[in-house]
Amino acid sequence: MTTMAITNRTSARSAVAAIGIAALLLTGCAATPASQSSHSDKTAAASPTANPDPEPTGSEKNGAKPGFVDSVKGAPHVDRPGQKPTADRRAAAPATFVKPAVYPGGISLSADNFARGNVHSQGTGIITGAPYIVFHLTLHNGSATAVDVSEVVVTLKYGPDATAAAPLYDDVPATDFSGDIAPRSSQTSTYAFLLPKNVTTADLYVDVNGDLLPAHFEGALPQ
Repeated sequence: MTTMAITNRTSARSAVAAIGIAALLLTGCAATPASQSSHSDKTAAASPTANPDPEPTGSEKNGAKPGFVDSVKGAPHVDRPGQKPTADRRAAAPATFVKPAVYPGGISLSADNFARGNVHSQGTGIITGAPYIVFHLTLHNGSATAVDVSEVVVTLKYGPDATAAAPLYDDVPATDFSGDIAPRSSQTSTYAFLLPKNVTTADLYVDVNGDLLPAHFEGALPQ
């Protein structure tokens, strides 16, 4: 896989730590070790902390952007056991951050509750003071069969080089989709990514499962 693809909390935390450590080595800075905070319940509201923003440390202090440059434009390629060929997977028309992605058969995916903040946690692999964006993703299953959301891959890219933003699981009530969504039911999860404050447009790719092609949200980010 050529981009940041996170399907569960454990792998997400390992990927974030690796990105943070690499950024610190490139800029010659070091973070202060400390234990990372735990995930909050998925039903908690997604909003930035009300505390004053800390001074950025590590790579953010020296102007480096979080994330990494992906050589592939568009959605990352994901391989799953039993995944259908691309030609047989259902596709949704490109959506915006205020317009849902709708698949044939009654499945839709929407993004809302956008908010921004700064990282306050400290520890190895954490860029204290780095700006982030947090939002909700809701998948509604209007079909007659259950939808598997146990291996959802969410990727946020921005800028002319399609920089993939690093996912964040500290300081925010971030959760992943899980299990199956029954017919005529919905599930909402919270995702957060490190994102420079001056970024106002982005591309969000949500690869739900092997039956659906990735949903693509594009355009201006809600402020």
